Amino acid sequence: MRQRNLDYERQDRDFYPTPAWATEALLRRVRLPEGIWEPCCDGAMVQVLEAHGHRVVGTDLVYRGYGEGGRDFMLEDRLPDGVTAIVTNPPYGRGLHRFVDHALELTRPVGGVVAMLVNTQWQTGAANSERLRHVAFEASVILTNRIAWFPGDDGRPAKQPQENHCWLVWDWSRKPGPARLLFASKDAEFEPEARCCIVCRTPLPSAARADARLCSATCRQRASRRGLAQRRTT
Repeated sequence: MRQRNLDYERQDRDFYPTPAWATEALLRRVRLPEGIWEPCCDGAMVQVLEAHGHRVVGTDLVYRGYGEGGRDFMLEDRLPDGVTAIVTNPPYGRGLHRFVDHALELTRPVGGVVAMLVNTQWQTGAANSERLRHVAFEASVILTNRIAWFPGDDGRPAKQPQENHCWLVWDWSRKPGPARLLFASKDAEFEPEARCCIVCRTPLPSAARADARLCSATCRQRASRRGLAQRRTT
């Protein structure tokens, strides 16, 4: 994704690595399948997803030191083996709606999930908004903090971010009904309502201990097998 109205040269092929907190925010609000395809891979998003126990296939047109390069997502005609979700920060531009449509086409046969990180303005366009009226549209996860795509030499944002972003989520297996409007923060401590099991993503009851991370004995066993028991996600 890009930021507009800033004095920066646009990066080749819209290469803007996704900050880890943005992916973490999605994981706190939406339950994703185990097998995920990240087709615009720079490694940043993949590493966060893998740290949460997901098996991720990373590809991109250009090899950026992670995953497999030389693969054009728009030319792909099937999901990788074992994958039932596409999660990515897609290239921003006029063709983004075709990118979304293609992801939906690929995931429909398996009842899968699509999650795209876009700026909030994108969803208000006449043609784009049709994707939010799609039968599979499940949720809009608004990020309450702005993403700084352009860090300075000291690692801090060089410019004040000018755009708001959100995750748009489609789920072919969803039950009929209105889509959800959710909010996610850069810091989990500001989302007391978003606490959920680190294994199955089921929301934890309000009466759960402040340090609770798992919802059941079954999930404790799964976390132990995956090495997640000691991970802190809140």
